[in-house]
Amino acid sequence: MSFLTPLPTPENIHSNLPLDTEGKKTVSDLRRTAEHIMSGEDDRLIIIAGPCSIHDVDIAIEYATRLKELSEKVNERVFLIMRVFLEKPRTQFGWKGFLYSLNILF
Repeated sequence: MSFLTPLPTPENIHSNLPLDTEGKKTVSDLRRTAEHIMSGEDDRLIIIAGPCSIHDVDIAIEYATRLKELSEKVNERVFLIMRVFLEKPRTQFGWKGFLYSLNILF
């Protein structure tokens, strides 16, 4: 018996946590905006901000909500992107990150 539990595959995550049509459109639109800014078609500044890693879903949602509110205020000049890690890739000992806790969902 192994004490290791494999992480879910992207397919498992997509099937267990599907994105609705509106969510897919939002993701697509935001990616397109970022591409336009990086290619120079849009002259806004991109700021990528976020915590090193999350360990609490409620706090992550609060952070995202506040970042969204700020984004709406500065959207004409700045495109904000929330960056967050679900794991701590450089951690050798101790808590490896929230991603390893997600096994309970699948």
